[in-house]
Amino acid sequence: MTSNTTVKPHDWVATKTLFTRDMNLSYDFQGDELPYQRIKVNHSQGVAGIIEWEDLGGHDYTGIYRGGAKGLMRLSEGNFLLPEVDGLTPTAAFKFTRDGIPSVNHVANTAWGPSGSYDFMANDFKTHLGNFDNFCEIETIQRKFQEVTEHIGSVGLAEFSRVKVDGTVEPSMWFPANLKFVPHSDVTGRWPDSGEYDIFGNMRTFYEQLTEDLEPDTTLFEVWT
Repeated sequence: MTSNTTVKPHDWVATKTLFTRDMNLSYDFQGDELPYQRIKVNHSQGVAGIIEWEDLGGHDYTGIYRGGAKGLMRLSEGNFLLPEVDGLTPTAAFKFTRDGIPSVNHVANTAWGPSGSYDFMANDFKTHLGNFDNFCEIETIQRKFQEVTEHIGSVGLAEFSRVKVDGTVEPSMWFPANLKFVPHSDVTGRWPDSGEYDIFGNMRTFYEQLTEDLEPDTTLFEVWT
């Protein structure tokens, strides 16, 4: 998608609202648009594109897992781009359309914190992360997430299996316990862990790399269970 290649600067003023907002809207809200006047704090910078889920067989999973689904993907920074941060926190979100009903969505992260690399595709993306292990994060962001659920690092995968692309409800549902999105060989090793810099010392952003260096129809991930 190239109709708008502008990445909006992060709204630092809105960052403080992360600890005062209703987290039920992040975990339980279902819809294809953000709730009215809800400013996106995390994952606010990234790129989007059109994707297709291709089924390679070898499983009994139902619904969208059967393949053939087309949708949208967002690749974003899960935290904030700061000079002192040790690498990116890559996140991938997937939205697949289904006839006559709202879309179904997945999200996968490499980790809660920086990966130690500025290569967006250096690590696997997982639907189950576990909880935080840093005391400050446990007492702040984890405690905020726990207002809604104790399973803060897990994404439910059942809805993906309930309905086919054409809107037909499956007679029975089969789905994996977790998913891992493994960067394909076409996109691994493309960018250095230490980052790319111009002659003036400015780092090339991950969204510039993704939009400028990857060709259309590139295979991005293998999906493992």
